[in-house]
Amino acid sequence: MAVVPRNLKWSIESVQAGGRVVSVLQIHSSYSETPLLGAEMSAASDSRVENPIVVAELDGHILRVKPVGPNVGQREGPIIDRDVKPLLAAAGKDLKALILDLNDVTFMSSMGLGTCIALRNEANAAGAKTAIIGLGSELESLFKMMRIHKLYEIQKNDKALASWLAKL
Repeated sequence: MAVVPRNLKWSIESVQAGGRVVSVLQIHSSYSETPLLGAEMSAASDSRVENPIVVAELDGHILRVKPVGPNVGQREGPIIDRDVKPLLAAAGKDLKALILDLNDVTFMSSMGLGTCIALRNEANAAGAKTAIIGLGSELESLFKMMRIHKLYEIQKNDKALASWLAKL
């Protein structure tokens, strides 16, 4: 659990030092054990997780994971992974498909790519197929360069996704 400042107060004082006037900024705060982000702040149920980083919903045998964006990086990747895992576990071997919706994502770091791989691996272990929708041209180039596009079925639009889902 992260420690975050609460009741932050500041003051500026002018002090005479060595014949000069110096301004001193003083910051006072008390601290609380309040979580920054994640499951504790999620509107969570057995089939849905929603927080400022990700919205994930298990609908029948299909899990749709949508990072809020625009970035999936060092901070967001582990939160997505941690918050989606309980839904993957709840679906178990009944999971037929994992859909990663990247419509709102414009930047992805190596941590974000690692999260995509981890989610795919867990879905694959349950026997589920995986698809990505909403890849912008820059992310698509990144996925191809890193060969991650081979782990997912890339769907160009909702119609193609619906067709892919119908074949499962």
